[in-house]
Amino acid sequence: MTNDLNATVAQNVGLALDSQGRSITDLSRTTGIAERTLRRRMTGTSDWTTGEIALICASLGTSPQSLMRKAPSLAA
Repeated sequence: MTNDLNATVAQNVGLALDSQGRSITDLSRTTGIAERTLRRRMTGTSDWTTGEIALICASLGTSPQSLMRKAPSLAA
């Protein structure tokens, strides 16, 4: 995965967690992905895998496309 895509997924996972009032610890529990692994992915230290994205989507009730979509720029 490219660095831009990794950052986009991390940002969208963070936004989804915030909007649902959930934490990385909770996401770890519901996906079975180690919290340490999730934290490395969220900080860009390592790349997301397609399997992780699928587990996260199931836990968050979203689609892979929504996690990989860049938010529109707010710049005028």
